[in-house]
Amino acid sequence: MLAHILTECGLDPAFAIGGILSNYNSNAKAGKGKYFILEGDESDKSFTHTNPHLALVTCIEEDHLENYPGGIEEIKKCFFDFIDKAEIKVLNIDDRYLANYCMENECVVYSELALDSLNIKLSMPGKYNLMNAFACIEAAEALGIERMEAIKALESFRGIKRRFELINDSLPKVYDDYAHHPTEIKVLIEACLEMSPEKLLFVYQPHHPERTKQFWNDFVEIFQNFPQEHECLIMDIYVARSQHIDGISSEKLVEAINKPNVKFLAAASESKTSQGNIADHEQAYKKQIEARLDGVDYLFLVGAGDISKLVECFRGL
Repeated sequence: MLAHILTECGLDPAFAIGGILSNYNSNAKAGKGKYFILEGDESDKSFTHTNPHLALVTCIEEDHLENYPGGIEEIKKCFFDFIDKAEIKVLNIDDRYLANYCMENECVVYSELALDSLNIKLSMPGKYNLMNAFACIEAAEALGIERMEAIKALESFRGIKRRFELINDSLPKVYDDYAHHPTEIKVLIEACLEMSPEKLLFVYQPHHPERTKQFWNDFVEIFQNFPQEHECLIMDIYVARSQHIDGISSEKLVEAINKPNVKFLAAASESKTSQGNIADHEQAYKKQIEARLDGVDYLFLVGAGDISKLVECFRGL
């Protein structure tokens, strides 16, 4: 969003981002302006090697704990060290850790309490997208862009691939989303429900056994709150470079959730596990999902693994 605002406002920034921007069909651009916008990666601590002029941080949460043996305290320290280096600090004070940081440091702050005062028109629903937009407006203003000019620029922002991306516009409408952390899943479901679907089919592929184990209780709570009038299917865990963990599986997760509208989606009737590899069972998954589409107006295919291969099966539905 910030890259798009600066581009639309004539600053021609360079950028390198973790998702493909639909407006530019790329995740990077070599601009000629003085700003370089980098989406820092906290998963491997690589963001700690940067020296930002402006740091924009939306939240601090536990994740990628295999790289943070010290847990949330180590994560907080890495983020605070990163923010300390920035001349301009744009932080979300709805986050408790960032709020505490702002009590002791000079920051540009934003909060959901101010959202009602802004007439922001976005192509993507969801309060979290509005919060991101508000953050970028504050950052742009800190860089000298008029607030109304930044808001106007966002009207032409067409989103990011695999972030609430509309894949098929006929009924059922099919969306693709990269969400995989519990908080991401929670706010995505909330955004889905904001569109007031009569019937929503939400298909989720958990990402890595380690993450599933670490956030087991969070996933259980989120899907226990999944509305009864809609249906959720949980696929086998995407394993990829990690390994299976005894006792950690999507089937057991569904058992723990224990809701009739949250079901385990087996790879095929004769198979209990796909080893996280959709390619071998693509058509089996497709047939099972298609069999549940009667009356569905929104189909969401969600996850950071190879569920994107399955997305292509529904592009021309």
